[in-house]
Amino acid sequence: MRRSNLTEKQKRFADYYIETGNATESARRAGYSCPEASGKENLQKPLVSSYIAERVKPTEEKRIATGDEVMEFFTAVMRGEIRDAFDLPPSLADRKDAAKELAKRTVDITGKKEEYEDDNFIEALKGDMENTFEKAGEFIET
Repeated sequence: MRRSNLTEKQKRFADYYIETGNATESARRAGYSCPEASGKENLQKPLVSSYIAERVKPTEEKRIATGDEVMEFFTAVMRGEIRDAFDLPPSLADRKDAAKELAKRTVDITGKKEEYEDDNFIEALKGDMENTFEKAGEFIET
């Protein structure tokens, strides 16, 4: 997609949305006078949502340091790949929060928005967490 299809304000909105995952905050930072309405409206515009999807997609040629780093961090936390000072994985609450942040940045912009309740995220992580809890129990016992 060519950037010339977006206005400068729409481009700023999209870039801030990739960084924050919050449409209202992104519209405010981009300079819209009515951020709440403008944020929702921009996410529904095909040109804006396509631009966001294109920029979020990992590529070898181009990297958006801020957006990619945020996405990589939330993914690593959700998967339990990041360890704390005691070499323990993130808590279930932290993993659930990371999954919500990822969903904000990916599910909403693809036109497949689904309303998730907290229990759905817990169920999605449950299988992986059972293995983590087993390993933590073994570590504590030794």
